Amino acid sequence: MDPGLGLREATRGFLEIKTKDNKTYAKRVDRAYGHPHNPISKEDLVKKFMDCVDKAAKSIPMIQLEKAAKDIMTLEEVEEINGIVGLFQGKNNL
Repeated sequence: MDPGLGLREATRGFLEIKTKDNKTYAKRVDRAYGHPHNPISKEDLVKKFMDCVDKAAKSIPMIQLEKAAKDIMTLEEVEEINGIVGLFQGKNNL
């Protein structure tokens, strides 16, 4: 975190890249993607979830990941949370 930013400004970011041929590219973001004032889309959230799980040490079948993503996105309708957890423990809850 940039020490010049206060706690309320911690979602801001600035990146500057200078190439070997002396070109400069800069990007400033006042609110990170996912911040309440810059909400992440459901599609991007599911993509991020899938990307993170793809890097896990243990491989999880795609059908289980799709079920878990669907259940997580509709969590208020899920009757038993153990069903979602079981998807990651290798239990067949489809």
